[in-house]
Amino acid sequence: MSIHHRLIAERIEWLLDLARRHTAEYRSPEACLARELYLAKHPTAIKVLKCMDGRINIPVATGTPPGIIQPFRNLGGMFDLGWPHLGEVLADDVYRMVATGRRVLIFITYHFSRGDAKRGCAGFAYNTEAALEHCRTIKKQAEHIFGAGHGTVYPILCGFETDEDALLVHGFGDEVLDLAGLDPTDAPSLGHRLNSLCPDMPEQMQQDLLPLLQGNLKWIAQVRST
Repeated sequence: MSIHHRLIAERIEWLLDLARRHTAEYRSPEACLARELYLAKHPTAIKVLKCMDGRINIPVATGTPPGIIQPFRNLGGMFDLGWPHLGEVLADDVYRMVATGRRVLIFITYHFSRGDAKRGCAGFAYNTEAALEHCRTIKKQAEHIFGAGHGTVYPILCGFETDEDALLVHGFGDEVLDLAGLDPTDAPSLGHRLNSLCPDMPEQMQQDLLPLLQGNLKWIAQVRST
């Protein structure tokens, strides 16, 4: 029987057990070492502003080890970097990363469903264009705070299609890299595609973003197979 159809007490116990298992996995020596090894290879700090919808799980959808990506969640992914607490927390986090010699990539995300608009973002009344326009505003705020040169902090717009957990990376102009239109055999071309999409992105940052895109291609294929 699906967990969604069980008694509430069973659902609560299932959730607590899941939390215990995730905690044990995260704290294991293997996981700790894997995180350190990953960060040594890919030093760019990754922050994700996203909806509080539990389907938006970027680490799972990209195959990134838990603990690498720092999430910031709110209803619909609605943020205003002028909010005193949010602005302070994000700025402190960014400056702390930069002080250790790491660049920062900020994903500003929205989500939608291709199969049914009502499976999209309720926070924006299922209006994907409104969500995207809000993300553009957040990007402008980030560039005002951290600079528009993108040499150290790079804010990037990213869609998340929840039917297949596919990423849509927005670049210059109206260019969009929709990973749902590719498959794992296209992985070798992602570096060239990313460079064309975001030519002002520092080389190291591109190299650190590539594993997420490659991982998403594998995840999409897995979702489709099931």
